[in-house]
Amino acid sequence: MFNASGMHVLDVTRDDAGQLVVRVETDQALTGCPVCGVVAVGHGRRVHCAHDAPAFGSAVLVAWVKRIWRSPTPGARWARSPRPTP
Repeated sequence: MFNASGMHVLDVTRDDAGQLVVRVETDQALTGCPVCGVVAVGHGRRVHCAHDAPAFGSAVLVAWVKRIWRSPTPGARWARSPRPTP
């Protein structure tokens, strides 16, 4: 159903309007600060929502629970985006 490298499905539900909601998150992986190169630490998550092609006869909403990273470099915070699958 959902085939994106570096991501996995947390759950699939229907909302009150009957829309299919697929909640996904990026895999846990070490990452380095793009500014200083130090190994980053997790700094919470935020949810990004995107509508996808219909499936099983209903609209689909992908709720991406995106991991936020931080490093010792002042102001350095970013979200990890998986590389697209070829």
